[in-house]
Amino acid sequence: MKKFTLSIKWLFVLIILKVAIGISLINFLFSYIHHERHLNIHFSTISSLFQKEIENIIKPVESFLYNIQGLLCCKILDFKDVENTNQFLMNFMDKYPYVTSINYGDKKGNGYLILNDRGKWLNRIKKPEDKDFVTWHEINSNGKIISSRKIKDSYDPRETIWYKQAIKNQAIQWTEEYLFRTTKDPGITASLILCSEEQKVVGVDIMIKDFSTFLEKIKEKNPYKDSFLYLFSEKHVIASTDKTNFKPGKIYSITQEDFPLLYNALLNINNSRELYYFNFSGQTWIAKREKLNLGNRELSILIILPKVVITKELKLYLFYQLLVSMFLSFLVLVYITKKYMNPLIDISQNIKNFGIKEITLKNLTQRTDEIGILSKSISQASSEILESKRMLEESEKKCRTISNLAPVGIYLIDYENEKIIEANFTGLSMLGYSLDELKGKSLSEIFPSETLRELREINQKESIETLCNVFDKEGNKLECRIKAIKLIFKDKSYMLMSADDITEIRKIEKKIQEAEQFETVRHSLGEAVHRFKDLINVIHGFATIAKTRDTNDFVKNALDQILNASKRAIYLTKELLTVTADRKYDKQIVDLNALILSMKTKIHAFMGESINVVFELQDKPITVNFDVEAFDEVMTNLLSNAKDAMPKGGILKIKTEISPLLDKNFALLSISDTGVGMDEETKKRAFEPFFTKKGASGTGLGLSIVYKIIKDHEGFIEVESELNKGTTFKIYLPLSSIVT
Repeated sequence: MKKFTLSIKWLFVLIILKVAIGISLINFLFSYIHHERHLNIHFSTISSLFQKEIENIIKPVESFLYNIQGLLCCKILDFKDVENTNQFLMNFMDKYPYVTSINYGDKKGNGYLILNDRGKWLNRIKKPEDKDFVTWHEINSNGKIISSRKIKDSYDPRETIWYKQAIKNQAIQWTEEYLFRTTKDPGITASLILCSEEQKVVGVDIMIKDFSTFLEKIKEKNPYKDSFLYLFSEKHVIASTDKTNFKPGKIYSITQEDFPLLYNALLNINNSRELYYFNFSGQTWIAKREKLNLGNRELSILIILPKVVITKELKLYLFYQLLVSMFLSFLVLVYITKKYMNPLIDISQNIKNFGIKEITLKNLTQRTDEIGILSKSISQASSEILESKRMLEESEKKCRTISNLAPVGIYLIDYENEKIIEANFTGLSMLGYSLDELKGKSLSEIFPSETLRELREINQKESIETLCNVFDKEGNKLECRIKAIKLIFKDKSYMLMSADDITEIRKIEKKIQEAEQFETVRHSLGEAVHRFKDLINVIHGFATIAKTRDTNDFVKNALDQILNASKRAIYLTKELLTVTADRKYDKQIVDLNALILSMKTKIHAFMGESINVVFELQDKPITVNFDVEAFDEVMTNLLSNAKDAMPKGGILKIKTEISPLLDKNFALLSISDTGVGMDEETKKRAFEPFFTKKGASGTGLGLSIVYKIIKDHEGFIEVESELNKGTTFKIYLPLSSIVT
């Protein structure tokens, strides 16, 4: 049986048809879902509008209650002053007509009420001494009492809902729905305790019927006139827009008899904030519930709409949309097949030779549209790939050559224009460049002119080996051992260069040489000091004997001067012997950070107030094997030099860290000042015995003693300084152990 094969042309036709049908169905579903989403947003907007209306009610009321609290606590407002209180409260009630009455009560049983009874202003005053009676005042528009009458009434403000709720809380409390005692209308009260000790409470009453008015206003803005809006609490219906007749003097619960639509909607409600569906009276309804905040209370608004309202016109619209989409898809299919599909088939037949031989596509490359661009790109790419294959072989040869010298920095240089074109990782790391930064750089930016002259002679020598200085990206000078050979690729001259950085090796060699010189001086000086000490002891001994036997004042004075000078000389020989002779130490394992912190008070006192001492000690302990007394002597000498270098004050920084050097970790103690600094000559001689810049006040042995102590502890010290830029002494000590 012959195997069935579907050509790309018919496969494309099937795909187009499938896409067209899919787009039409997706468009149908998207339109339907979008309409639902629009309805969901619309319902949320209605809820937000009603929430805003509620906020317009409660914010003035709550602000007014806090104003009354402030006025009463400051004794500006007094409810015993009835007429002035009337005028003050009536101004507020005139501005906000939904406030029907305002109450007041305290723990003694005093009560006050101002009521707007359908345009008629009334006062009710309750006094404890009147017991079962209250006084009603009829008042004019200015709050003045027109007439009064006392009637039997056992009213006690302390027994009201709003009073009991307020005294238990410090914030404003909104009551549940209840029947007002005076008008028998259902409503709610916002109450606030004014003074905790006297338990004075004010309550503002709002009738429930006003909420229905607000709902009707919101419904007028709703384009879906068949919708129903309900405002309800956990127990009661507060307001609605259906045809239910709210009878006066009654609070309605959510029952099937009074509100069948609402009752069924709540039976099927879900907890999400999205639309949901339910069936009632033989049809499907769409509903959405939103939470509303009324002060401390949480209310709900439910919006209900018959589903038929949104589906009635949508189905016919979507059916015509489907027909149009199918027809347009067919036209697109015919056009694409003729314009693009057939040329693509031609390209696919030629693409088999891609990378094997050059593809021309002469008929298609003359087009100016996407097919023409694609054809030109394929032809060009075919030629470039064949060329790349040839270049790849040469590139592999270059890479293999570079990899043979990988342990050092390797650079491939275009000999004609003296620009770097390749480098290995070591070469990049040594100079601090990335490959993109280094490519195209001239040799003159990295090598000095003397080295360039040698490199340019490679034509005659074929290879070069030399020592020279190299400049890295930051401008630092590195000493390198350079080897270069000449290469020829594809009739073009290149130079392959290796660079070995020997900067650190040179520094170590220099330090070793300086240490050997210093050791020679130390031994010679030690022998001279011993001889000098013997002579001084002889002079001091004979001067002491002579002083006891001579009575001449002048001679005694001269002998005293000789004794004092010999004592100073003996002290000087002791310092010299510290530098030159072998010294015994009481070494112990100590934490360098803890040792410095134990000297913190002493350091601050020694440096004085004009010098700011900064400690930058590593968080983890750094343990070294050191004599504590000798460490104190090192710090004293270094701090003394720093203080002398900053006569006008400055900053002294003491820093500890762990520093790698020669594949080994050392404890590094750095002491830096912002003083006058040293020139190059001073730095070279800084650790020489008797070398000083302090004149007669200095012995020139301080830094020599420091050098000797550090060396005896198997460490070494170096100095970094510039004139007028300060000085840094760096002490490297072997780590005893690293505590982590």
